Amino acid sequence: MNQPTTPFIIFTTMVVLLWTSSLWAQTFDENVLIVSPVPHDLYTAGRHIEIQSEIAGDLVAGGQMISINSIVDGDIIAAAETINLQAEVSDDVRVAGRQVIISNHIADHIVAAGETVTLEQDSRIGSWAWLAGDTVRISGYIDQELKAAARRVIISGEINGDVELFAEQIDILDSARIHGNLIWHSEHQPTIESGGQINGQLIEKPWEHTEHNGGSPFAGLAFITLSLIFSGIVIYLLFPALPLQTSRSLQQSPWLSLSAGLGVLLITPVVIAVLFVTAIGSLLAFALLASYLVMILLGVLCALFSLGLMGLQLTGKREKAGKGLRILAFVLAVIAVGLLQLIPFIGSLIYLAVILFGLGGLTLSIYRNRQVI
Repeated sequence: MNQPTTPFIIFTTMVVLLWTSSLWAQTFDENVLIVSPVPHDLYTAGRHIEIQSEIAGDLVAGGQMISINSIVDGDIIAAAETINLQAEVSDDVRVAGRQVIISNHIADHIVAAGETVTLEQDSRIGSWAWLAGDTVRISGYIDQELKAAARRVIISGEINGDVELFAEQIDILDSARIHGNLIWHSEHQPTIESGGQINGQLIEKPWEHTEHNGGSPFAGLAFITLSLIFSGIVIYLLFPALPLQTSRSLQQSPWLSLSAGLGVLLITPVVIAVLFVTAIGSLLAFALLASYLVMILLGVLCALFSLGLMGLQLTGKREKAGKGLRILAFVLAVIAVGLLQLIPFIGSLIYLAVILFGLGGLTLSIYRNRQVI
């Protein structure tokens, strides 16, 4: 099962952007070594990042190799080729990389995507786990449900809730203990060794496989969600005023933003097509096409950021919110909109609204505040 092409390209691009955004990180170097306690959130980027001292807040990191060997009291959001998490985490973990290895206690949930995702024997997840990759191995303990999408899923650990798997090959080993139902979507029957225990029911569901993307809906959703999270963090660190100005435009002129978004979305492709048919306008057409695609991506991110800020406003925390809280609100908004995509028709309408409002709000923001860019 190949990973969905478009989400994978977006994900890879976001990893590169995180690495190249290093000048805007609090801590950056070719090699980043944290050996003194950090009493606040830490934003860091580098080729090799090693955390050897306690982080009192959230950790947001991007690089080629990330090793976390000391306690993180908040959330972890990280992207790298290799992520090795050996430390205790007091909240959530959201990571993506070519190889992701978890070998300690995570107090709340984990969302992870990569070519190989491994929860080692010493790992303990205090809540639920959503995992996606080519190969997913679970040897540790998960206190609630597990959802995994991969070419191959191998379970030898203990899951205290239901397990739902989207995979071509499912292996339940002798040491596996599943205290809920095993729900599986696959073209092949799971291999369950004689010692493997499943206390709930075995439930087979249709294998939603298409030649177009070769993957499962959950895998595609996981990659897109993580891609949006990482890209939004990068944009906010690079241009913090951009999502804030867009949010202001959306609040001040919501219907004008919607109209502007619809106009840009429909008219720009026509202009590009006209330019392409003229010899002297072809280069301008390519430039406009690139700008158009970037504007759509930025518009979606800014709209999601605006939703997060609206959530902070409802809780009365918007005015006093710092970078860490704004990023957390953005992440929650991305996850919420992502989950709504699972609702037929309504999910598509919501995503279209996000595109239109975001694109229109961004257009108004750029027009009114040209100094932002």
